[in-house]
Amino acid sequence: MEEVERQIFATKSWKAPGEDGLPAMAWKQVWPVVEHRVLAIFRASLEQGVQPDQWKHAKIIPCKKPGKGDYTSAKA
Repeated sequence: MEEVERQIFATKSWKAPGEDGLPAMAWKQVWPVVEHRVLAIFRASLEQGVQPDQWKHAKIIPCKKPGKGDYTSAKA
């Protein structure tokens, strides 16, 4: 749990929100209230070997570099 907390507080407060739509600042503010609930969800997930569908999604936004060619190709 310390690792999760460390990552939450290490994140810059105004970074773009993740899939949940919450910016890091919101997580930092609510963490003291929700940390035990989050830990319970993580433990149950590990014990049961099941991850919620929401955990299986991510937004990937490529950052295009100037002068690069076709970004539809994996080798670009």
